[in-house]
Amino acid sequence: METPVLLIIFNRKDTVEKMLPQLRKAAPKRLYVACDAPRENVDGEKEKVFAVRDYVLSQVDWDCKVTTKFLDKNQGAKHIHRFITWFFENEKEGIILEDDCIPNDSFFTYCSELLEKYRDDKRVWNISGYNPLNAIPSFYSYFFLYEAWAWGWATWADRWLPNYKFVVDDSYDHIFDGFTNVPEVTHYYNKILKGFQYNENVSTWDTQWNLTIMKNRGACILPTRNLVSNIGVGGLHFDCTQNPYLCTPTYELTEMRHPEVLEFNPYVVSWLQKNIVNSSYIKETLRTSYLFGKIPFIKSLTTDKSKTFYLFGLIPFMKIKTKKSENCFKLNIFKIPFIKTVEKHILY
Repeated sequence: METPVLLIIFNRKDTVEKMLPQLRKAAPKRLYVACDAPRENVDGEKEKVFAVRDYVLSQVDWDCKVTTKFLDKNQGAKHIHRFITWFFENEKEGIILEDDCIPNDSFFTYCSELLEKYRDDKRVWNISGYNPLNAIPSFYSYFFLYEAWAWGWATWADRWLPNYKFVVDDSYDHIFDGFTNVPEVTHYYNKILKGFQYNENVSTWDTQWNLTIMKNRGACILPTRNLVSNIGVGGLHFDCTQNPYLCTPTYELTEMRHPEVLEFNPYVVSWLQKNIVNSSYIKETLRTSYLFGKIPFIKSLTTDKSKTFYLFGLIPFMKIKTKKSENCFKLNIFKIPFIKTVEKHILY
């Protein structure tokens, strides 16, 4: 494969072992491997990080130029944007993969074809391989959205290098003007924006990329059917049953069908905005009261051994796990976009 790949690794050999076979199938001719340094206060991490570095380099057994950037001092997750900048200082376009994102066989050809197709179309800023809805009905192979997903993605140097800012400044003010006619959605994004402006201590990098794309009114491409499965987040291992966005199934592309026009998919935009409104409302309500009786839209509640319930909102279901504490139940919410089979505890 001619398209270069940036692989970001750290201390998880088990996820790398699952991801590398897929990378080997694609066999990129140029591979960039970036790795943060181990944290000094974490016992045993130095051995894990060095073992992952050695393992990755030993597994590149195809015709490939490997370039590495291995740090000597730990910088944290927020340093990922510097790895990406380093990548695009050497390449005009490419694919970015983290060690917990497992792409299927179609992902690499999908990214390569779209990088070429939209190379000179400056309206398109990001190509994602992950679909948060997993699959949507469509004749086309992908759709356009205003929001990027960074679990297996691709872009171009001329979109990233001149525009990305880790510390968001006041030039981002008013980027949501005219963005939506739903006030709660504007409030949601503005709240995120204010939390990032002039804040050098944030630990993320991808939210800033999303804000940059929105500021420039860019379009992002997402596949109609999911191409990447994330098997872990943030250096920790999760029970995938506790997060519906992890360990999702993927689907191979049999042929690439391009949309005839560049426009945001109204179905997905509607889902995202309603999900924002609904989940924000529920979380805000639950922050002020943990007592079921004080939540206005709950009429009745029955308990069972599992302490698991489902609330129906505008579009998504909200899976609620309860944890009894003294005389009240504390709620932890996990968003589930669409549940086809509804379990018995539905509260209207």
